[in-house]
Amino acid sequence: MKNLNLKVVFVLSSFILLFSTSEKTQAGDLQRRREAVRLFCNKQYARALPLFAQLVSNHPENYKYNYYYGACLLIADKDKMKAVEHLEMSLKNPKSPEDVYYYLARAYHLSYMFDEGIRAISEFNKLAREKQRAKFKTGDVASSIYSAKNHLDSTRNQMVKEYIPATQEDFFSKYAFEGNFGKILSMPDEYQTKKSEDENPTIFLSADGTIMFYSAFNQMSGSRDIYKAVKATDGSWGKPEILDMAVNTDKDELFPTCSPDGHVLYFSSMGHSTTGGFDIYKSVYIRAENKWTKAENMGSPYNSPFDDYNFVPSGTDKIAYFTSNRNCNWGQLMVCKLDYISGEQIPIELQGRLSCINNPDIKEAKLTVTRVDNGSVVASLTTDPVTGSYNILLPCAGAYSFQVEAKGFQSHSQIATFSEFGDTYFIQKIYLSKDQQGIEDLAINTLRASDAAKLEENLMAAEDENGSTGLSASDITNTAAAMSTAVALADAGAITDAGATNTTTTTTTMADTDEAMDAATTAMTGVEYRVQIAAFKRQSVEESRRKLSKKTKDPMMTDNYDKKWNRFYIGREDNYKKAKDLKTVLRMAGFKDAFVVAFKEDQPVKIPMAIIKNSK
Repeated sequence: MKNLNLKVVFVLSSFILLFSTSEKTQAGDLQRRREAVRLFCNKQYARALPLFAQLVSNHPENYKYNYYYGACLLIADKDKMKAVEHLEMSLKNPKSPEDVYYYLARAYHLSYMFDEGIRAISEFNKLAREKQRAKFKTGDVASSIYSAKNHLDSTRNQMVKEYIPATQEDFFSKYAFEGNFGKILSMPDEYQTKKSEDENPTIFLSADGTIMFYSAFNQMSGSRDIYKAVKATDGSWGKPEILDMAVNTDKDELFPTCSPDGHVLYFSSMGHSTTGGFDIYKSVYIRAENKWTKAENMGSPYNSPFDDYNFVPSGTDKIAYFTSNRNCNWGQLMVCKLDYISGEQIPIELQGRLSCINNPDIKEAKLTVTRVDNGSVVASLTTDPVTGSYNILLPCAGAYSFQVEAKGFQSHSQIATFSEFGDTYFIQKIYLSKDQQGIEDLAINTLRASDAAKLEENLMAAEDENGSTGLSASDITNTAAAMSTAVALADAGAITDAGATNTTTTTTTMADTDEAMDAATTAMTGVEYRVQIAAFKRQSVEESRRKLSKKTKDPMMTDNYDKKWNRFYIGREDNYKKAKDLKTVLRMAGFKDAFVVAFKEDQPVKIPMAIIKNSK
């Protein structure tokens, strides 16, 4: 009986202790719930998260706690699949609020479960009132999920080689480039708006130092838009221009960066076809039309359902960085590093002019441009009948066949290749000619517009200090005689491309010639040949251009100058024979002092005699 009494006392004591503990737990949960809900309503999700975690641990099937906990995980924790788990648990109870479908749609979205996200947001729209739908901007959410389904592929995220933890204050310091990628500079006061004064705004300067982009608040759109400014030839910056609607939207555009030459713009936007938050886009500048191509979403791995921005590529390093809040908790960022070689098929712009050497009145011709690799016609047009000018937009770099059909001439074709240089804008000149015997010829010269090489003073045309070339109107029109003289001199070996008369005759054996040619060819690997047409001394570049343009009315020439001489060239050929043929055409056009100059790594080099003789 005594033992029985002891057992009863033990059971009653245990029950009292359990009841007391339960009361304390319930009291603690009540206090914890009040604080957690208060923090949630004040959008302090990271602080509310551990409180709801404890409540769910104590009450694993409570739909309210699972709802709040799932929403906090969605916003403040990097594990979005965990958010899906608890929101789905809440949804099992029919009393769960309709908002659970909204949070579940976003959790599915961030977990790359796009079909499930579309169904969840559709269900929320059915249940929610109009005011709720407006509050949560469900139209934007649905649009982002659809866009993510079309643009994102989670398997490509493995292309990111490294995730570097960062914060909003220091993320750009994690971009460790070795080569020149451009520069981030503080924005000058004259470019700032009242809205940007407290934001420490910056600008991005292209690697070549000629173009800058920045984002600033636009009073007209009520959002931040991207602006561009270009450096003038005198070193001053032009007036900033806002980019067109191909880039800017009625939502924020931020963090503009660009390729080394400024032709490809990278930026982040909340507009366009965003896959969620800020996405990274690119657009290409079409110089001939003075406009930007429609912004293109760069897709995975650069974009995700999270915020992705500040994409910076370096062609020199062949890597790129961008910043994202993927794979991190509330308030954190990740700088993502990956291999990057620009594979964009950037359009090639041609600004050209047709000239008929024997008959300057012929300006009109049919021009058909065909891709060599697949035979597709990319352009078919007629040159301007008054000026002979034309503009062509080629789809990308590569080899193209140019067919020219003009009245009084047979059809002629020539291939031009746009792959040796990184430029996207070229000046082109097509020369048609017919000698006294009726033999026709076609010469096409394509010159990159960005040419600005350095030259040595000893490479100059035979001109006096006033820039006189002896070029007259009769020289230009009397091309038959000019051609006869130039060809005769070249064939006779009286003219060398060192700019001097050849008065020495050398006797060599065939073996000596072959050996000399092999040595010369090896020495000239990587050499570029240009034809110098004029040189001016002791005058400004602008004055030199003006004088030369009066004599030739030819827009193809670019100036390369040092401290004393302004020298003008046409052509950038990969072998001497091509440059020599161009020189003959230019002499035929009236440039009697034209001669070939060789450059290696933008420095003039001597052309071996073996190469000159071998080209005859």
